[in-house]
Amino acid sequence: MARLKMGFVGTGGMARAHLRGLATLKEEGKAPFEVVAACDMVRERAHDFAEQAQQTLGGKCAVYTDYREMLADGKVEAVNLVVHHAGHHEIGIPVMKAKKHLIVEKPLALTPGLGRKMIQAAKKAGVTLCVAENYRFSPWNRALKRAIEGGLVGEVYFALKEFAGVGSDIFCGTPWRHSKALGGAGPIFDNGVHDADLFLYLMGEVDEAVSMNARFEKVRTDGKRRIRPTAEDADATVLRFKSGALGHWFCSWAGHGKGFGLFYLYGSKGCVLDNTVHLDGREPLSSDELVARFAPKVRKDTVASELVDFAEAIRKGRKPEIDGEQGLRAVCVSFAALESALTRKPVRVREVFTGRAHAYEDTVLEAYQREG
Repeated sequence: MARLKMGFVGTGGMARAHLRGLATLKEEGKAPFEVVAACDMVRERAHDFAEQAQQTLGGKCAVYTDYREMLADGKVEAVNLVVHHAGHHEIGIPVMKAKKHLIVEKPLALTPGLGRKMIQAAKKAGVTLCVAENYRFSPWNRALKRAIEGGLVGEVYFALKEFAGVGSDIFCGTPWRHSKALGGAGPIFDNGVHDADLFLYLMGEVDEAVSMNARFEKVRTDGKRRIRPTAEDADATVLRFKSGALGHWFCSWAGHGKGFGLFYLYGSKGCVLDNTVHLDGREPLSSDELVARFAPKVRKDTVASELVDFAEAIRKGRKPEIDGEQGLRAVCVSFAALESALTRKPVRVREVFTGRAHAYEDTVLEAYQREG
């Protein structure tokens, strides 16, 4: 079967992870995509990426600094978009209007409303829209999903998902992540959207959120640059799921000294503490044991798995596992928490999903129009 011709817009660190995912698939003898174009505002970075793609995957990879010129290249059938969050709709909508299939790094869009516009653009153009949300493709999360569905820990009662770290550094060396105009929000949205997607995947729909947040670090630096963040850097949230389960969700980029991260899940028959399952009256199950039992054939390269799903969705005319609507649901979980912190009241996720609750989104759009 002929490989689909893919062009990359954005050739930074995460784009390199996608390239490694394609290399994994080539080693497996699958290679669903041929990388034929690389676009980046920095020509040297795009050129380096193109050379790496050619060495890893073979073929020819053209170099662009303007995505519009890349779209005019009739060779490109699908676009892999890996840029700051504000670029998701700025570039993603024109990509789909040009009848190109699109896989966009999480989150779907800068705000829920812009996410809805992306979904509409995909439907109108008749193309596949996929959100690159790789966490749920890990062997552990696949196994945990199947174990929960099989009743291993019983009825799920509550979950704790928490992380802190970074301190006063610029997160990932990318200043835009601290900008409301370009990143939308802080940790509960940037890497927190991974958590939101896992909540949906493992525990079902989230009904409402009650939250508080703050911006503790007034200045951030990487040793060379100093920036003044406009997004919050700590969020403490309580969630209620439609199932009746509860969740505590804490995210912080203002953690000094030593960072931490945990995911605990408790049910009527046992619990999951990070990567170990403890059941009433039984010996604990390690992550290796759970994966061997419930997901023995799931590959470790999560990005490779999401790329396979994207390719199959295009070829078979089906929805990818994380299509635009599913990606929007994860965005809305994060924004429900942000809305609650701003309005100081509980917020239903559904109200954010439909656009009825939009106070926090309005602040992002104001910043985007002013600074973006």
